[in-house]
Amino acid sequence: MTDDKQGEDSSEDVRSRGEETTVIPPLDTTAEPSEPAVASVAENLSDVAGSAADAYTHDTTGNARDAASTDTGARDVDAASRPDDSRDPLEAPDFDTLVAPVELPRRRPPALAVVGIVVAVVAVIALVAVLVVVRPFGSVRASDYSAGTQKTVTMQQQYEKTSAAIDDALGFLYSQDTAYDAQKVSKLKVQATKLRESAASFADLRANKDTDVSAAYESYVRQADRFAELSANLADSAEALSTMNDACGNTPSGTVYDSDFATQYEQYIASCRTSAEPLAKAKAKVVSEFSGTLTQSLDQMASVVEQIKALGDPSAIKSGSDQAQQLQSLSSQLVDLDASSGAINDFQDKLRQSRENANPSTLLQKLNATLKQGYEAQSR
Repeated sequence: MTDDKQGEDSSEDVRSRGEETTVIPPLDTTAEPSEPAVASVAENLSDVAGSAADAYTHDTTGNARDAASTDTGARDVDAASRPDDSRDPLEAPDFDTLVAPVELPRRRPPALAVVGIVVAVVAVIALVAVLVVVRPFGSVRASDYSAGTQKTVTMQQQYEKTSAAIDDALGFLYSQDTAYDAQKVSKLKVQATKLRESAASFADLRANKDTDVSAAYESYVRQADRFAELSANLADSAEALSTMNDACGNTPSGTVYDSDFATQYEQYIASCRTSAEPLAKAKAKVVSEFSGTLTQSLDQMASVVEQIKALGDPSAIKSGSDQAQQLQSLSSQLVDLDASSGAINDFQDKLRQSRENANPSTLLQKLNATLKQGYEAQSR
């Protein structure tokens, strides 16, 4: 009785879930089952198991379909990169599967990074182009050194022309037969300008790109400019020097025993001093210094003349007396102070020395030697 009730309850539970069921009749345990009965029971159990499996499969398939629909995007992304999942997990993959290429997701770099890479590549290409193309043209060749050597020849010739123009413009200082010539002075100014231009033109030569040549040239050009400046300044002072030379070179011709000797010297000193004053403002240092030296000599001469005048009338002085000996000593001092044979001669020597100090020829020879070394180095 109890077993029958349990069977009914089980049937009701199955029906309450809405599932299609097959009621299995209770077995009679008192009698020995027959073969047809056993076969019927087995068939009924098989039908029940099949129905339950179909119901489970229906439920799980629906749930799986819903889950798959929510994750479709993720599986689509990884589907191409995963190997075939139909293979048995315990089966070792074959060689073709292992070496097969795997397509990876592409990632685009940021726009700024792309621009930076492009700029860097362009800069490298430009730098290589400069080194490959420009550098060979920037190097100094043997022909460049040769052109520099030829240029130094013309530079030396221009110096010689300028030096000769100084001699012509100031010739009155060295010869009494030569007078001041304005045209010669103008020529000196022109030659001084050409000397400066000639020296400056070397800077544009390719040979000057050599560091050693450039250093030698810088030394030369400073000296050449110095000589050109001296030449131009001497030209500016030429006329004043000529006036001074005429006034100070005309010393009195009388003797100390002449009655008008002191008067003649006083006039001479005044005239020479007046002509020397403009030289004090000369641009050439050697000329302005000469003006100061000449003025000192004139002051000393004036002092001697005053002492001679203090002795009285020279014609009244007895020979062999102390006054006569003193007069003779003062006369010798005037001769030593004579501007024409003293101060002016000293100025000529100092002027010659100034020209030598500014002479750029020695430095030009050094420049030429440096060019020769560069030529020989490039000709090997």
